Amino acid sequence: MMEGTEKKTYYILDFFKTLKNPRKIPLLLYLVVDFIFLFWGIQILLDFCSTSLSTEMVLFLSLLGYLVVISLALSPYGEVLFRLINKCQPIEDPVIQERVYPLFQEVYERARMIQPEISNQVTLFIQQNEAVNAFATGRSSICITSGLLGCPDDVIKGVLAHEFGHLAHKDIDVIVLLNVANWMLNIALSMIWLMLLFFKVLVKLIGWLSWREGKMSYASAKLFPGIIGFIQFLLIKVFRNLWNLIGNLLIRFSDRDAEYRADQFASDLGYGEALMQLFRTFPDATQGSTTPLLQLFEKITSIGDSHPATWKRIERLLKKQSEAVSV
Repeated sequence: MMEGTEKKTYYILDFFKTLKNPRKIPLLLYLVVDFIFLFWGIQILLDFCSTSLSTEMVLFLSLLGYLVVISLALSPYGEVLFRLINKCQPIEDPVIQERVYPLFQEVYERARMIQPEISNQVTLFIQQNEAVNAFATGRSSICITSGLLGCPDDVIKGVLAHEFGHLAHKDIDVIVLLNVANWMLNIALSMIWLMLLFFKVLVKLIGWLSWREGKMSYASAKLFPGIIGFIQFLLIKVFRNLWNLIGNLLIRFSDRDAEYRADQFASDLGYGEALMQLFRTFPDATQGSTTPLLQLFEKITSIGDSHPATWKRIERLLKKQSEAVSV
């Protein structure tokens, strides 16, 4: 944490300002369609409950609830929640504190010199995980894994600089927003699924009684519950999973651009070589096959990856460094 006053900002307002960027149009369209689906789901549930609310009122309440949940997610309260979900804990071991805090402070000061809008309340946390990793949550939290402590100090500084890049560019907002939007829609769809389950059980019971009394054939008694079950399958297994996949792909593509920007931020701070030192230990640090067919296969299989191939990140950093030298 650094000394000094900080201009008060609101996460949600900052996020909406970034929507002016043309690259955010797919995200904006996704959120609009996601809200339409959510409103449709709420309307179906309210109709099932025989409420007297008008469509306009349902639309207003749905939009209000949508904005309230998003505002809470994109707030310090949401940041605390995501730290808890990811099991990020304060660093209490004095040996780790003595080693890591000076590294953190050095990178923090350089990051604030380049990007003063970075919060002066950024705090370092740790996650008990043997993987070599670190991640930012919200605007003022960076979490390192216990596995990162096995790296040299310069590498740790390079990784911290990369995470400060995410904070500087507010990259985490997009990930949080898409996850929360999917979560709200999933709740509405799950409630509709339960409503259909109630209908299915009811129709099955009526069909069984009608068959016992000879008013309906056995095939007809089985048909209608089967139709409802098929609608449940389409709703949950097909539609929800497909829509979640689209949202996850948006997150992945957003992450890829964010990783390049965060890498460059670390390089601008003077930690590019340290970051590449870590990258060169990764299995995909060198380019794979150069044949067109295999390259196409690699592109297809990497669609869902959250990070670009490591060799591409190294290549881009080296290119930027050479351009800076030539200038």
